[in-house]
Amino acid sequence: MEVQKFEISIKATAEKVWQVLWNDLTYRQWTTPFFVGSYAKSDWKQGSRIYFLSPDGRGMFSRILILETNKTMVLNI
Repeated sequence: MEVQKFEISIKATAEKVWQVLWNDLTYRQWTTPFFVGSYAKSDWKQGSRIYFLSPDGRGMFSRILILETNKTMVLNI
């Protein structure tokens, strides 16, 4: 299995970045270039499923393998 790692420097607190990535409203905003109206649905707990859905409810799911709030989320895609 190929492992990919991406890094970028952002002038914001880890808490702010986390909120923008995973808050429902802001998630929908930043994912618009990929698919207008897409959203994520989860209870946001380690071991739980996360559903990446289109406006009509179709999409894919993954499992949250590691969740360290404001730091790391590793998904099994």
